[in-house]
Amino acid sequence: VGGDNRLGGELATAHLLRAGARRIAFLGDEGLPEIRDRLDGYLQAHARAGVKPIAALRRHTPFVQERILEDVAALVQGPHRFDAIFATSDLMALTAITALRRLERRVPEDVRVVGYDDIPVAQFFHPALSTVRQPMAEAGEQLVDALLSQLAGDPATSRVLETTLVVRESSG
Repeated sequence: VGGDNRLGGELATAHLLRAGARRIAFLGDEGLPEIRDRLDGYLQAHARAGVKPIAALRRHTPFVQERILEDVAALVQGPHRFDAIFATSDLMALTAITALRRLERRVPEDVRVVGYDDIPVAQFFHPALSTVRQPMAEAGEQLVDALLSQLAGDPATSRVLETTLVVRESSG
């Protein structure tokens, strides 16, 4: 039981493209299946918009604070300009915003940012974080239902739940 990660990646990226971003950095550990699906959505949104993504702006960033800070610094100091970041978790996005501030970049004026998960602190951060919301409560209920069905002898089935985009200040 999980959210539609491909759709979530596409929603986040399409939103950034509609907001005028054309050079969108991707932060996430592509070795993880959920993150790979989010990357597929990122690439799909670019294809649908007719915008070629810049491969050098894709960072294989693990969920480690120091690496997030390093990767954002490398993006800022690198040869390829970027105007947005799609971070594959809210904690990664909040850390990226902190790194951007340290490097004297304003969010969303200089760099738009979208995260993923819609953790409670996302709405209270400054600027409030645009993010992809996963239906966590519904996923928990469906997981319990699936477990009870398995215990009753029914076969396990995969369930994919819809994700939605929550637009706040960080994406402009």
